[in-house]
Amino acid sequence: MSYSEDKFKAHIQEVLKASELDSDRALTLAELKELAMQMGLSESEWEDLLIKAETSLNTSLAHLRVQNYTDAIHSAEEATAINPYIKDGNAILAQCYLKLAYVDKNPDLFHKAEHYARMELKNDPLDGPALNVISAVEAEKQEGRTHKRSLKLVLLVGGGLLLLFLVFFMCNRKNSATSRGQSSISNTQIVDVQAAVESNRSNYHAAIERRNNLVLELLGAVQDEDIKEDLEEAVSEYSLEDIKNSEEKLKIAWGNAKAADYFTDDDLTNMEGQNNRIATAKKRYLESVANFNSFLKENEDFKGDYEMIELDE
Repeated sequence: MSYSEDKFKAHIQEVLKASELDSDRALTLAELKELAMQMGLSESEWEDLLIKAETSLNTSLAHLRVQNYTDAIHSAEEATAINPYIKDGNAILAQCYLKLAYVDKNPDLFHKAEHYARMELKNDPLDGPALNVISAVEAEKQEGRTHKRSLKLVLLVGGGLLLLFLVFFMCNRKNSATSRGQSSISNTQIVDVQAAVESNRSNYHAAIERRNNLVLELLGAVQDEDIKEDLEEAVSEYSLEDIKNSEEKLKIAWGNAKAADYFTDDDLTNMEGQNNRIATAKKRYLESVANFNSFLKENEDFKGDYEMIELDE
């Protein structure tokens, strides 16, 4: 190419400075060209810059496809620095930051993804990838708010249960100590173990309900009425008392909708994330139930007051 590396770097610096002067009014492409000409670039050098932007954006897409998000961001930022109006530039940046946010679990990256998606929507209010990023970020925010409420509820319920059982055992400590020979430490242990079961069951059910709410939000994308009806029925008739059968029905309905290719990659990513959270919550719940039942087997004197827990699945 005919333009020099120094001119290229100087052009990018001037673009950034000019953009900072008025954040509400970005320079037009014609104004950027005029700025470049004032800096001494020729017409051919300007065209070379635009080609450089396209090349950088194509490089970014190649990195994105192989999940090399850091290099994808670097190349996309280079492209948009040269030409802020390059087609899909901000949308690709938004997708890169969203994917990286899921990998790194970094809330700041979700904010960046939303920022670039909204910049893309200023140029094209109907841009599909940008709208999908906004939807995914909003879902993540809602999940965060739901998690905080659920955590608060779990803490309140767990604390209440713990207090209730402590009061119960304190009141009966004198009579039970002689017949059982149990210490106050054992009483506290079983209360803690049972409270852990209740807390983990609550988290498990809450994770299922969040996943089901996501399915309801995605129903609008399903065009086949039979598939849509089956999927909606699987969610609306979902029973937390019979999780195994309910999960099987939902799995079949979701599989049919997924096979029909109604959902975007971001939709599938969100659904996978929800299912992973359910699997984690279920594992913790099963472990706490096994721990409780094992405690009863090892402490015969408690069996008169407690029963083994049967799994609600």
